Amino acid sequence: MELSIEQTLRQGITAHRNGKLQEAEKCYRTIISCQPQHVDANHNMGILAVSVGKTEEAIPFFKIALESSPKQAQFWLSYIDALINLGRLDIAKQVLKDSENAGLKGDKFDQLDRQLNGAAISIQTIGSRDNPSKQQINNLATLYSQGKLEEALFQGNQLASQFPADPNIPNILGAVYSSLGNHKDAIASYNRAIGIKPNYAEAHNNLGVTLNKLGKNEEAITSLNKAIDLWPNYAEAYNNLGKVLIDFGEYKEAVTNLNQAIKLWPDYAGAYNNLGNALENLSKYEEAISSYNKAIELNPDDAGTHNNLGNALKGLGKYEEAISSYNKAIELNPNEAGTHNSLGNALKHLGKYEEAIEQYDLINTPLAKGQSLECYYMLGDYKEFRNQLNVLVDTDKINIRAAAVSAFAAQQLKEDDVYPFCSNPLNFVVHSNLIDDNYLSHKTIREIIKEARSYHAKWESRTTKFGYQTEGNIFEDPPKHILKLRSIIKHKIDSYYRKFNHEDCTMIKRWPSEIKLQGWFNQLLTNGYQKSHIHPSGWISGVMYLQTVSGENNDEGSIELGLHGYNYPIIDSDYPKTIHNPREGDILLFPSSLFHRTLPFKKKLERCVIAFDLCPES
Repeated sequence: MELSIEQTLRQGITAHRNGKLQEAEKCYRTIISCQPQHVDANHNMGILAVSVGKTEEAIPFFKIALESSPKQAQFWLSYIDALINLGRLDIAKQVLKDSENAGLKGDKFDQLDRQLNGAAISIQTIGSRDNPSKQQINNLATLYSQGKLEEALFQGNQLASQFPADPNIPNILGAVYSSLGNHKDAIASYNRAIGIKPNYAEAHNNLGVTLNKLGKNEEAITSLNKAIDLWPNYAEAYNNLGKVLIDFGEYKEAVTNLNQAIKLWPDYAGAYNNLGNALENLSKYEEAISSYNKAIELNPDDAGTHNNLGNALKGLGKYEEAISSYNKAIELNPNEAGTHNSLGNALKHLGKYEEAIEQYDLINTPLAKGQSLECYYMLGDYKEFRNQLNVLVDTDKINIRAAAVSAFAAQQLKEDDVYPFCSNPLNFVVHSNLIDDNYLSHKTIREIIKEARSYHAKWESRTTKFGYQTEGNIFEDPPKHILKLRSIIKHKIDSYYRKFNHEDCTMIKRWPSEIKLQGWFNQLLTNGYQKSHIHPSGWISGVMYLQTVSGENNDEGSIELGLHGYNYPIIDSDYPKTIHNPREGDILLFPSSLFHRTLPFKKKLERCVIAFDLCPES
């Protein structure tokens, strides 16, 4: 299903307003490649270029838009403003004169005329010497709310120069910068507003929202709590705090704050939606569904809430109802890849593989291509499976999901595995022990555990059952002992490559020159286990055992590695797999396409590991 020009433009504008500039640029350029004179795509592309400091590149886009639609005042204004920013004042004056000859006039053109002729600019109605008028602030806020971000940025900075002691201007500018994806300047603007007016609750709230976008959740929580302290009836701040707490994995506390937001504002659709998200993460699916339905009652056209409702229904096993919700979300927003993927997964679960393939093929991402390939295998359509696999062999030799299903299908069908990433992944499993090899001592491992426990961990309910997992990358600016472990792991990865560098597979032949080590700390509690999974974003994966639970006479807490996972249909149950019973200090390295799981254990102990992926930097 190809998107129309109009749909692609809407998708680009939505992405632009949400600060997703790369996605917006892709949409605009797609339109321009089909219709080089498309006025809105060219103008918006120019606006985007200016917002990221590429004003020179914006000029040709503005010119095309203007030449195609010379009666559109905003096109003249954008072009002239860009010329002024580049210091091309003579050309700007001539273009301004041309606009006058074309019959364009108004306050904004008069402002540019005064600016170009060196006069002091007076924006809208002038207030006092120290403070802008209410009308000036309202006009600036209106530009922002209408999505006229570049114009709001221009006028806001002019007002900020005129009225440096007014806190409202930097607060609005912060919102403008954030919408443009420039979160660093947004934070600086909000802090400027707070510096002028320390008890400015709205600025503290906005600062918290922006910090959350950067993943600085602890700082965001501090800012949002400050906003609530200053204004105890601030419903939006309670909602935003609830959302950050969800991201932080503090779901019960999130529920408390979101219920308070709803108490203060009973018709707050966004708070009901976020409450549903918190409840869903607590596996309280019935309550989550009730909350999503209330949000939809208040705002029936929000695609995201319909998608979230589908997720909760799927959590209850109500796949047909989930599919209806996903279809409604797609009707409202046909361009959201995540919803198509969720719909595909629900259809796949019900055995509706042809319909699932249709959804995956609409997304056209490496993950979706791998999932589509799985559906052909599950259908038993081995001819088309081989056809699609051969297409990937020619076009995408580094698709981890495709590599996994290809290896299993080849073993089951008694064929050669033609997918070149790593056709015999069990042959590429390497084990050693860092204590035996004198890299680490028991004492150092205890210090690593202590440092790892200082990271914030979320209760994991998808792949991990009855356990916690840290967020982010534990190897990014790590403390002393984890830093040492990072160095050891990198050394082990280098040794791994040297061991296999003669092998004729893509995993080795195209070993990435620029790499990143992504790691996380995982704790399994009593009855804990991990479902069979792969790491689609990795190249090779690994696990280092800090604290084990298995004994010599059973496999509790052991790791099983094999070719089977994701409910692939089994033709021959005698497929390759191996179980490793780990000791403290063990480290395993294996291809990211190899399925692995942790077997359940009943002992009243904790299994603690640091798992990691070697990822290509690009």
